[in-house]
Amino acid sequence: MGAKVIVTEVDPVKAIEAYMDGFHPMHSLEAAKMGDIFITVTGCKDVFSGKHYQVMKDGAILCNAGHFDVEVNKPDLEAMSTGHRTVRKDIVEYA
Repeated sequence: MGAKVIVTEVDPVKAIEAYMDGFHPMHSLEAAKMGDIFITVTGCKDVFSGKHYQVMKDGAILCNAGHFDVEVNKPDLEAMSTGHRTVRKDIVEYA
């Protein structure tokens, strides 16, 4: 559908595999400057944190589809926001 998908991968072999599959591997901090939608499915802690939020576009969508509630550093997000509201169950909008 025309989306440009960027894969951020810390394992160099998996990053090369992503490239060979037609994706654009990139460091997460560089991708944070460009992306509109971010989805993490790693299960790792702090995949997205304050350093990422500082460079993300206004209106960016950030999703955690992994098994744990640690991939997105919510304390950093809350500390940097001017407010937040619950849009619906499990969806929070931060300003």
